[in-house]
Amino acid sequence: MNATMSGHDVFVLMPTGGGKSLTYQLPAVCVAGITLVVSPLVSLIQDQIMHLSQVNIPAAYLSGSMEWQEQQQILSELNSACCKFKLLYVTPEKIARSDNLFRHLESLHRRNFLARIVIDEAHCVSQWGHDFRPDYQGLGVLKTKFPLVPLMALTATATLSVKEDVVRALGLVNCIVFRQTFNRPNLRYAVIAKTKNCLEDINKFIKENHPNESGIIYCLSRMDCEKVSEKLREFGHKTAFYHGNMDSEERAHVQFQWSKDAINIICATIAFGMGINKPDVRFVIHHSIPKSIEAYHQESGRAGRDNLPATCLLYYNYGDYIRVKHMLTQGATECTPTNLDCRRSIQLAHFGEKFDGSTCNRTCDNCSKAVVAVENDVSESAKQLVTLITAMGQRFSVTHVLDVFRGSMSQQVKKHMHDRLEYHGMGKHLSKGVVERILHRMVFEGILREDISKSDVFGSISSILKVDDAKAKELFSGCKLIMRFPASKGNDIFDKPESVKKSLQPSTNKLNSEDSPSQAQVSVDPALSSKIYSDLQKLRLELVNEAGGNLMPYHIMGNSELQQISKKLPKTNEELLEINGIGKVKSNKYGARILAVVTEAIERHQGMHQSTNENTAPLPKRTAEEVILAAKRGAKSGPSKGKSRKDIKSARETNKKSKLETPPGMQAPLSDSMGMRNRMESTPISEGFRSSNEFDSRSFQAGGEQRSSRILPATLTASKRLSEEGGEASSFAEFAFKRMHRI
Repeated sequence: MNATMSGHDVFVLMPTGGGKSLTYQLPAVCVAGITLVVSPLVSLIQDQIMHLSQVNIPAAYLSGSMEWQEQQQILSELNSACCKFKLLYVTPEKIARSDNLFRHLESLHRRNFLARIVIDEAHCVSQWGHDFRPDYQGLGVLKTKFPLVPLMALTATATLSVKEDVVRALGLVNCIVFRQTFNRPNLRYAVIAKTKNCLEDINKFIKENHPNESGIIYCLSRMDCEKVSEKLREFGHKTAFYHGNMDSEERAHVQFQWSKDAINIICATIAFGMGINKPDVRFVIHHSIPKSIEAYHQESGRAGRDNLPATCLLYYNYGDYIRVKHMLTQGATECTPTNLDCRRSIQLAHFGEKFDGSTCNRTCDNCSKAVVAVENDVSESAKQLVTLITAMGQRFSVTHVLDVFRGSMSQQVKKHMHDRLEYHGMGKHLSKGVVERILHRMVFEGILREDISKSDVFGSISSILKVDDAKAKELFSGCKLIMRFPASKGNDIFDKPESVKKSLQPSTNKLNSEDSPSQAQVSVDPALSSKIYSDLQKLRLELVNEAGGNLMPYHIMGNSELQQISKKLPKTNEELLEINGIGKVKSNKYGARILAVVTEAIERHQGMHQSTNENTAPLPKRTAEEVILAAKRGAKSGPSKGKSRKDIKSARETNKKSKLETPPGMQAPLSDSMGMRNRMESTPISEGFRSSNEFDSRSFQAGGEQRSSRILPATLTASKRLSEEGGEASSFAEFAFKRMHRI
């Protein structure tokens, strides 16, 4: 911020959720003039405008979809002597096609009112970037027209080559580069072997880990989007699909519904990428592998923008890799997932950042398993595979080669008579996963290559393995092929994929410090905290509905703020202002209603707690004789927790036959062993009665003889004494105890 306010060109590399917008929005407020912001999508621009309006910062945007009269009003305001706008958002297409806009920018520049130019999502400028946009490349004209206006380029994903290409294309002069770590410690990563039950696995994962929470599922094709969305709806989830074949209004409606929490899950192609500013996305699932590491970083980065824990899952199989490779014209990268290396360090290494995997803190599946790796020389197996593929005429797929090498006697193998080849079954001692990884590694090393073909009849895509003679010659000349494998048996990701829930253990460190140092830490009943959080979510939805328009729940308060409030229980505006993310504007707008929710929940909780204490006050102590006497008088009791429905019904029928009536205010009958037990207090009992502390839980478990031998003698003795003292023999008491203890 200091650099741009000092007039320097700036290139900012900052991860998603790192605060890129603040780096130009705050200078725009602090310095006179207008900040021009070029952003790729209207939906992203509208979201930014809504955020700014919530904190009373005047901003506007221009796009081709707006009415002509509305555009003219904004342009007219730009020409006024005291323009009220601090930020003006436009799309790159507007810059490329609107001469009228350029005339107004030149007017601002002549009056020294064009403070700075900001290019958001600057990686779109580079042809090496994963989201290249041709209109972005034309933005270099801004520096040509306004050479003295400081320019700021912002992106969350850019390799060194992309950064250099962007700087050159935009014409940045002596720019200062600011680079934050790309590490997102609140995200947890896992790669899962994709099986035919993939959708069932996804359903189980969501229900067990993120029920009714926001998520994105990225799919490779439009058809996949619709199928996945339909299946998840059958499982009971609120989902919708989003892809390029939908018209713009339909896509906008789906995104709006998702942002409003009317639906929880979007199943999308990469068309649903930029423009997502929802902070409370709790999971991002890749149903198929992405097209590049940059794309994966950008897409998975949509999760957990509120800095609360979120999960990123990637389902992988080799068939998806073939489909992606067919769609790409650029060179292939190694696609084989490793179940040994830290996922986080692999991803960060692609962006030129070193990360010590030992500090991952079990936030990826590999580090959670803590598998010890050993290096193995697989050169001999590689030679055998080269010989086998050559003998088969270099006309078959990875799957078929794998089956022959492992000795399969399938119909397909026999059809081509590959069961008669010398190297048939040569790799039967190796697991399917190990052989598959060796083949993939050989492709990556260039020993083998894949020719991708598409069927003209069915449209299916397949790959044929062929041998590179030069590389194969190096292998047979003594060049070693070394690979890392798990030291312990059974850890191969292809053989026994571990469940996500098991492999992704929660991090033990605190991912995000939410507590203000100035606020005393108070121990809050978790039930109360959970209730307040739920009530605050309802209040937030009420406020959104009252406001109408494009206001989203996260514009009012993020989940992080709700969690802090539910833990700290502020009772005044001053305490509310100590919550991170709650400023004076939000406090003035919503503070009274937030505090009312907190106060009401506390009072209700205290009332319930007090009522519970009164209801659970200890009953007067009673001896065993008094209990049996109460039973003789026909006292009622609730059904025993340890009794079967059959026994309870039998006791009730007997009671009915005996025509025992219950006088008002009397205790329950002795059909409930637990009811009796609750009334037998640990007071001394004379003449051979056992004290009630001997009637522990074991006395009421199965084991008839031991149970009855401890209770029945005292019961019958008490009954006998009552009879001798002139009372009726307690036939009901005897019957009830015999029924309860199955004597």
